[in-house]
Amino acid sequence: MPELPQGCSFTHQLTGRSIGYLRVYPRPRSSNAYRHRLTHDLRKASVCRVPGVPRQPDPDWIVDQRKRLGEQVRARRMHANLTQERLRDISGVERLTIQRIESGATDARYSWLLRIARALGIPVSALLED
Repeated sequence: MPELPQGCSFTHQLTGRSIGYLRVYPRPRSSNAYRHRLTHDLRKASVCRVPGVPRQPDPDWIVDQRKRLGEQVRARRMHANLTQERLRDISGVERLTIQRIESGATDARYSWLLRIARALGIPVSALLED
């Protein structure tokens, strides 16, 4: 296996100033797997999506909007007398994804909403109404 660098500095593209430092650690009990972690962030903000580094939770107003969207999807699905499995078959969106959208646990991709709306026979804007 090639030798991985033990760390690299992140620099801002325009100013060239250092904004963070990435260190590579071997994962315990794993042969060739490595974990990348941003160990020093000078801006006190995430500079990239690094596995193992949690991102900031969404604000409450975003979570509330996701739950409202999920309620709309569930209500429209129930009105069409469809199960999540049947909606999966018609729309091509996985059942677990539909479940997560309806519970507000995930951000729904626009393409998923388009597929669900088409399967329900409604415009996508109907899912976004309050």
